[in-house]
Amino acid sequence: MSGRSRRLFWAGARTVGRSLTSRVRGLRDSDARQRFWQATGEDWFALLSEMKGAAMKLGQLASQYEDLLPKDLAEALSRLQRSAPPRPLSELESVMQAAWSPEQRARLVRIDEPAAAAASIGQVHRAHLEDGRVVALKLRYPEVRAAIDDDVAALGRLFRMARIAPVDGRALDGVLSEIRTRFSEETDYRKELANLQRLRDARRHDYIVMPTPVTELCTESTLVTSWEDGCSLNDAKQWSAEVRDRLGERFARWVVASVFDSGFVHADPHPGNFGFHADGRLVIYDFGCAVPVRAEARQWMAQAVAGGMERDWQRVHIALQHLGAVPIDRELSDDDAKLYADICTAVADPLLADARFAFRDGRIIDEARAVARSHLRSAFRYRPVPELVFVMRTLSGAYWLLRNLDAQVRMRTLLHAVARKAPPLEHSLRNGRERLAEKVHL
Repeated sequence: MSGRSRRLFWAGARTVGRSLTSRVRGLRDSDARQRFWQATGEDWFALLSEMKGAAMKLGQLASQYEDLLPKDLAEALSRLQRSAPPRPLSELESVMQAAWSPEQRARLVRIDEPAAAAASIGQVHRAHLEDGRVVALKLRYPEVRAAIDDDVAALGRLFRMARIAPVDGRALDGVLSEIRTRFSEETDYRKELANLQRLRDARRHDYIVMPTPVTELCTESTLVTSWEDGCSLNDAKQWSAEVRDRLGERFARWVVASVFDSGFVHADPHPGNFGFHADGRLVIYDFGCAVPVRAEARQWMAQAVAGGMERDWQRVHIALQHLGAVPIDRELSDDDAKLYADICTAVADPLLADARFAFRDGRIIDEARAVARSHLRSAFRYRPVPELVFVMRTLSGAYWLLRNLDAQVRMRTLLHAVARKAPPLEHSLRNGRERLAEKVHL
């Protein structure tokens, strides 16, 4: 076991120890639980914020599921979303020397310090090419790629020991495998370059701004693109309601179109990965985590949305079966129908109630947490869908960004548009049976 893995193991052991102590002492009241999760959150934050790499990234990912994690744990982990302290450029000079020829290195006549941004995998500097162009130079930390497998395995042990999510071992393995694949891709900047180019090609909205890559300087450990200015979310929050609503509307449309139309999603919704302009333009940064969404999965997600809007729980259940969240041979039960109805009442109904949904209203999260608590015993009957882990991360992150922006968005219009993408259920079922027959034949 590596040093990093041992540190994560002992964090899990401390969590288990606190839990056992609380039970022995009979501290089962809400104040005791709050103290337990506050202490656990501080412990995990202190550890993960020092480790960078996949360990810190997994903590950031966990923090975005605020509707699933204990509130105090989620709040502590959310601090991992803030920029990490940058490293001196001198520590990363070896990265550039290994990646470029002397002639390529000489093309950057100036690299500004300190870094403009730093995160779990690398940091970004404002730099200047010999032809006068201002560019963003992204450098990968040299140690992070080698630590991915150990970090993901150790984080899996941490989550199992702490038992913070109602997920069985096999399902968690599937989720961790998907996370490992995405993080491996994220540390290869050649993949990020390909993601950027694909997202630029799929761009359908003129208000979405993406940087232009300087491909001849892009390698596995370096990424160079045009420098694109944009205001931070904190700055945008100070603008008028009209401007914020326009930005929120455009951001929501872009996310929905990415999931259901282009089928290729920018899946790192950290607020620092977006820049805002008062004229309604949105700048997109950091393309390391982008995921494809299969046409079949998009169709069944649309079926689930349509079924929920129609209160057709059989349709929702069938959609979840084909997505893999429910065993294909499990018939709809009264408990299933009650869960679907409660989710729609808590989440869908508020989104559909008014022409514009005000994201500042936090009751939707409170109600969702209440539903999760009331159905906790049946949670193990549902399985996470590995291929949708990062899609759900995108949707969750989009919600919190829109809430922080204090935007009002025509969610009813967007959700009706999604539901219309679902063909008649029998058509989807027929296609599903045909694909299943093809797999059996092969």
